[in-house]
Amino acid sequence: MVSIFSMVREFDAYTKPMEDFRVKTLSGGFVTLIASIVIICLTVLETYSFLSTEVVEQLYVDSSTSDIRVDIHFDIIFHRLPCGFVTVDVMDVSSDTQENIQHDIYKLRIDKNGLNISDTVQKMEANTNKSSVASASPSALPACGSCYGALPEGSCCNTCDEVKNAYAGKGWQVNIEEVEQCKSDEYLKQYTEQKGEGCRVYGKVQVAKVAGNFHFAPGEPYRTHRSHVHDLHSIDPSKFDASHTIHHFSFGKDYPGKAYPLDGKHVDQSHGELKKRLKQ
Repeated sequence: MVSIFSMVREFDAYTKPMEDFRVKTLSGGFVTLIASIVIICLTVLETYSFLSTEVVEQLYVDSSTSDIRVDIHFDIIFHRLPCGFVTVDVMDVSSDTQENIQHDIYKLRIDKNGLNISDTVQKMEANTNKSSVASASPSALPACGSCYGALPEGSCCNTCDEVKNAYAGKGWQVNIEEVEQCKSDEYLKQYTEQKGEGCRVYGKVQVAKVAGNFHFAPGEPYRTHRSHVHDLHSIDPSKFDASHTIHHFSFGKDYPGKAYPLDGKHVDQSHGELKKRLKQ
């Protein structure tokens, strides 16, 4: 065994001189110190470079077609807008219109304190056309209902629609809450029953990768003369409070470091219409 080690020593190209022949110089100490510092720094920098992630930003034109759909995820609480009146609509420049979207959208009724009225989540359902024709019995309405000054004396308005048509002919705005013939209007009934409630609306919609409009609004949506409008059934628009809190709003898939600028935003909008514009 000793002879083997002796043979291996013969291959040593870096012979070590005896201690008596070693000389330590100041220049050698500086070289050793500088070399050690450089080695340590290079080791730390290379280790950090290996473990860190490099983010490379690129700007390019999206050449994909409008056939590719993008998901919009949202979770919004309307504090004083009942679930029965919240509709979700999407329109874009390619004339693709989605009115009162039902798929993948859910609603949860809440009270004025923000607490759940029911733990049962309602899937968005199309607002059925609520009849505005009063179904009251003859004993509930006079034989000749009042037109409330919209038609000449002696004219009769026995249904809610007749009152509305009479007011429309005069260019007047009718308040169906004050019209006796409209007391049985299903839309008004639902408004009265859910008055003071709020609604949490969450889910997703799919849109084309083109410029468009995505909105929440009360009433039944429909198109007329290339316009998109909402029928409030003659209920005063100021009665609908659009104040809301956005818990989440995002486009497309999530990825690390993605920012959500609208999350946590609260808006008080008691009257009128509120619009948000987003450019991507």
